[in-house]
Amino acid sequence: EITNEALIPRPFVAIALGDESNKRSTAGAASSYHGVEKNDLSVVLVDGALKTNMEGKAWVVEEMNKIETRNLIQKRAGELVPPSPAFGMVAEGLFVALSENNVYKFPDANLAAMSWRVTRSMLIEPRHIIEKMQQMRRGGATLRSLECLQAYLRHPDWPALYSEARNSDVVLHLFAYYVEQYVACEIACRAGGGVPLQALTKSSMRGIQTVVVVKDTAESPEEADLLVSGGWKMG
Repeated sequence: EITNEALIPRPFVAIALGDESNKRSTAGAASSYHGVEKNDLSVVLVDGALKTNMEGKAWVVEEMNKIETRNLIQKRAGELVPPSPAFGMVAEGLFVALSENNVYKFPDANLAAMSWRVTRSMLIEPRHIIEKMQQMRRGGATLRSLECLQAYLRHPDWPALYSEARNSDVVLHLFAYYVEQYVACEIACRAGGGVPLQALTKSSMRGIQTVVVVKDTAESPEEADLLVSGGWKMG
């Protein structure tokens, strides 16, 4: 507070608090359904890359909520061996990411068969995968877990974006894309200093002079009133 008072001119800071899933409340074009145009995010905003990564993770969750996608995932759970080395590697990488545990090491080809017996159990109930994805705390990944996941992304069996393997397998692409976006988001978050140790609340924002609430013009009057009374949500 003393430092803030001593600064001339006084700093003006804009804080935008939005939905963690970065999802709009109104339907629109496919490129803007989870926020705004991706090119605008990366060009206009300093943290545009991070928001794009969050948008990618939200898209995966949205796709996995579709019944046809869940059926495909459950079908994979019934297979005794992974359909391809790439799928086994991606499923293992997703398991490591969602577990948020530092005990896992770099991928080992000698343990591929054993790891599939563990990871395929994750595919039995896709709802649990979705719930875990939604519970992932941004900025919560440790340096060790990121190094482990980056080793998965560099592995020869990890399928590249737009590769034939990913174009022909929806589940493979969704799992791989989530891990890639998760790693990129966590790296960008660490590079930017991480997230606040304490969530911003009315009591912890005493040094802020003005709070401007931005709402979606397509929201109902009830939702608009809720935003004004709450004061901390942005449409």
